[in-house]
Amino acid sequence: MSRFEKSPTTIFLHIPKTAGTTMTAICRKQYSNDEFCFVGGPAAVKEFSAERKGAIRFLQGSYWFGIHEEFSRPYTYVCLLRDPLKRVISLYKYTRQQPEHNMYPVTINNTISEIYRKGRHKEALDNGQTRRVSGIWDRVPYGGVTEELFEQAKHNLETQFSVVGTTERFDETLLVLKKQLAWKNIYYHRHNTGKSNKVDTAPISDAEKDLILEHNQWDKKLHQFADQLLTNAVAQYGPKFDQDLASFREGNRLRRPLFYFYWEVFRKVSVRAMARELREEGRITWPL
Repeated sequence: MSRFEKSPTTIFLHIPKTAGTTMTAICRKQYSNDEFCFVGGPAAVKEFSAERKGAIRFLQGSYWFGIHEEFSRPYTYVCLLRDPLKRVISLYKYTRQQPEHNMYPVTINNTISEIYRKGRHKEALDNGQTRRVSGIWDRVPYGGVTEELFEQAKHNLETQFSVVGTTERFDETLLVLKKQLAWKNIYYHRHNTGKSNKVDTAPISDAEKDLILEHNQWDKKLHQFADQLLTNAVAQYGPKFDQDLASFREGNRLRRPLFYFYWEVFRKVSVRAMARELREEGRITWPL
């Protein structure tokens, strides 16, 4: 009997710049090639056969709440949320370094103030986390995220997500995932941390930070709500959780030199070459 026969398909709702790349590497170790599936968007899932959908035990990609409707088997969601100020700044700087990214033409040619003044890329920068978790995504206009949509996002997190974590409490989130989903090896090395180059050396001004927060007030509230859900989840495991967390962090620290060699020396060239080939073949796309 498969270890997943009685368990639901886990859908990782990956919100860009919330440590999703690092999480992907961890998730990938838990499942076989047939069980793990990464998709560039919701349209790709619609093309899967019933047999392919039935084999998937862990789905990850760039989409929003509601993709479970494409599956007939039981499901559960997991996700990480991040402080919106840090997330928007990280996303802005990251996309300015990636000519292949669909946000590049906007971010490379506009300051943050100009982007908000022109209403560009509302989905990513205008309460983008609330948009994804509520399932509304781009179906409301710029500035159109309301308290009703925020409450829908909260409801989804409470009722449809088995694990809700935060980027700021990554290790705690990871340990809850391990316990909840019966994962094995969760040791990791940080990926895709956004190395700086000449296009993003200018600091973000206080006025720009205020502008980001002004346009992401619901994301701020949703991040706070997610943090409380994580606190509640940790409390359920009692005092032993802190011991397990300390043990995990120490073990991860001791493995850091090996991770560095593997990912920064051995795998870097091959992974980039593979990703380039897959994009050229149209088999993967950049996140929305």
